[in-house]
Amino acid sequence: ALLAEKEIINGIGEDKFDPNGVVTREQAAKMFALAFGLEKNENAVVNFMDTDISDWSKDSVEILLSNSIAIAFESAIF
Repeated sequence: ALLAEKEIINGIGEDKFDPNGVVTREQAAKMFALAFGLEKNENAVVNFMDTDISDWSKDSVEILLSNSIAIAFESAIF
């Protein structure tokens, strides 16, 4: 409930929450970025070509990559 109140998690749809569901890498990236109040490190060079990243999570992925919390594989895939 606390994470929902802080808008770190918001369920999987209108009034639906799946506590036993699998957390995707995109969802995890957004939760980490929000939970720790991270911002993009503007001095970091972030290059990833992962076309599977949804628009709603791209900022969060860039935040984690720019702060060296997550890394991209050599092929620039998150």
